[in-house]
Amino acid sequence: KETVTYTDLYEWGLSGTAGSAERKTKLLCALGLPPRLSKKELVEALNRLYSYEQLDEMQSELLEHENAANSPEENMKKIQATLLGNLP
Repeated sequence: KETVTYTDLYEWGLSGTAGSAERKTKLLCALGLPPRLSKKELVEALNRLYSYEQLDEMQSELLEHENAANSPEENMKKIQATLLGNLP
């Protein structure tokens, strides 16, 4: 795929979904871009600066970190590992 589209923003959860504004702001800050870009400006900037593949990988990493941070199962595993690690 050659360019990022509005559909990609939606599929990546950066537009038109619950929490998209927060994810968009995180991605823009991580990329060093202004946090308040319109959807049109965002697509234009991303296509000028990055390949589709680079952006797909970056947003996947961002989403993984977000899911891990919010996942009760992951938090429980970390707590259990810490507790078990402190046993004699």
